[in-house]
Amino acid sequence: MSSGCHAILRDGPRDRIVGRKVYEEMMDFEFPRRRVLFLGLREAQMRSLAPLLRRRVVRAGELVCHRGQGKDALFLVERGGFELRAGGAVGARVIATFEPASQVIEGCAGDFFGEACLFGAALWRAEVRARERSVLIELRLVELQALFERDPELELLILRNVSRVLAARLRHRRREQAWRRAFGASRGASGCA
Repeated sequence: MSSGCHAILRDGPRDRIVGRKVYEEMMDFEFPRRRVLFLGLREAQMRSLAPLLRRRVVRAGELVCHRGQGKDALFLVERGGFELRAGGAVGARVIATFEPASQVIEGCAGDFFGEACLFGAALWRAEVRARERSVLIELRLVELQALFERDPELELLILRNVSRVLAARLRHRRREQAWRRAFGASRGASGCA
């Protein structure tokens, strides 16, 4: 179960450790197929994407991404919840939350984050922490770019889906700002990452 400081979740035949992080390669692509990020992908595209998806188990309170860290991966929430926080360690405020299979609604920005890496954003300007013991699916940018080179249509479909979610986040943020102007109070997290 444990080897030195490395904890491994042993519920899959292809477990592996990278540093202190726990990963399991995705064996089944039914989970991502149901996500908005992968809407419209053909069966062959899902099969080519599946080996790149890695499951990562994180502890409650664990920092997944920190300010100044390079943006080199896209994350899908499989279980649990995550908060995007901005500001200093003392005055950090929750900007958005991410939960499994969620839509962009009040208090929730959807079920994936880190998408800015697809558009060339180099560094995180905020931090992402797990609210509870959670499971992420990580998709490394370098591997995804190599796949995009072989299948440009896949890139267009994923970018289209990301754009739809970003547009929904923007609409939600505008409604939230209008609410604040009208009533002078916040209704919760803005839902805009």
